[in-house]
Amino acid sequence: MICTPPVSRSYPLAHRQLAVVVLTAVALLACGSASAHEQTIVAVSNHSLPQVVLSDAENALLADAQDGQLQEIDFIEAALIASGIDQHDERARWLRVRAARYSAIDLPGIARLPATHRAPALLAGLHREILAGKFRPAATLVQTTLACGDFNCVTATVLYYDLCSQLGVPVEIVAQSGHVNCRLLGPSIEEVETTRRDWFTRHASEATAAVVIAKPRDTTRRAILPTQLLGRIYYNRALAALEQKDFATAVNQLQISILLDEHDRDARENLLAGLNNWALALCTAGEHAAAAEKIAMGLKLDATYQPLRTNELHIHQQWVLRLCQQQEYARAIQLLEAGSQRRPDAALFIAGQRTVFETWLRASTAAGDTATAAQVLRQAQRTLGPAAALSLEAKPVMRASPERGRRSVSGEASHSQ
Repeated sequence: MICTPPVSRSYPLAHRQLAVVVLTAVALLACGSASAHEQTIVAVSNHSLPQVVLSDAENALLADAQDGQLQEIDFIEAALIASGIDQHDERARWLRVRAARYSAIDLPGIARLPATHRAPALLAGLHREILAGKFRPAATLVQTTLACGDFNCVTATVLYYDLCSQLGVPVEIVAQSGHVNCRLLGPSIEEVETTRRDWFTRHASEATAAVVIAKPRDTTRRAILPTQLLGRIYYNRALAALEQKDFATAVNQLQISILLDEHDRDARENLLAGLNNWALALCTAGEHAAAAEKIAMGLKLDATYQPLRTNELHIHQQWVLRLCQQQEYARAIQLLEAGSQRRPDAALFIAGQRTVFETWLRASTAAGDTATAAQVLRQAQRTLGPAAALSLEAKPVMRASPERGRRSVSGEASHSQ
């Protein structure tokens, strides 16, 4: 049988600026969870993906964000929902924390400054009163940043955009692969790297840069809406779940991320990667049918995604091996026949059928079951063609021990992730 080694495709590790690696204790304590009675299930697409599980708060958020604008929910409250705080009372508490932090920045005083001085003053106040901790890629939850001051580009951009909006400073959000920042609008358009407290006071030679210097120029850079920025929070939470091999949670959060920003290519790539690695984990656990289902989900999204195509063969090979070990040869043949209908170009499905028939014949003759052997031979000739060089006489098998009598097809494929 064709040996197809598995391919494990992980989420892009280069995206560490957005990746959540470990949730801090503060985040865990601050993050609420929806109880079973609060959760509802909605369909996300027509691609046979797992249904998206949403809390009541997330349902309200997605309903409000359908047109790309938030009318019913405050932007920071929406960011708290995206950060996992489903309980209204808990969000209200964090909104009070936000108000206290903003009060320390002295927004009324900044509002009296000349228009050109407000954006620098807001960034300085943000870093002085809120982003007083460390830059950490894992600090993607708004409540974490409000609690301890640690931040990443997502939380820094969420808060800076909110501050600018409150004072009427014209600003938009700019996204690229693995990074987000702000861009001031008006007479002179200027990028703002929200993670840098010295952005407006940096050295003159550095200030001449046309784009944010923290990341290389990316052709995928685009302006996004605040609701699309919320999708980045879900994306980061999904990466954290992938780190922990919590594939169900990761896939659910990636689907929500895509609902909020359908143009996020990183989220779509990682949805495929999540389904692929989920399938490999299920295959390793011997849950071959479930593994094949996850592969099929991914291939419906992108039939050209090579890790999924490769692992479709690997998983089916392992499934057939297991069926033959259990002497369920008829099911193994059905599985391979179905595969050949989907992928007639894949040698595994055709060559595999021949190998299963030969193994079935050997097992039948070894057991002295000539009636079954004759039936298998006829089925093999119907399936593989009358010229198939299979016969009872051509396959003499010595009496084997029970273990050898249940010989599997070919050798096990090596499996490493």
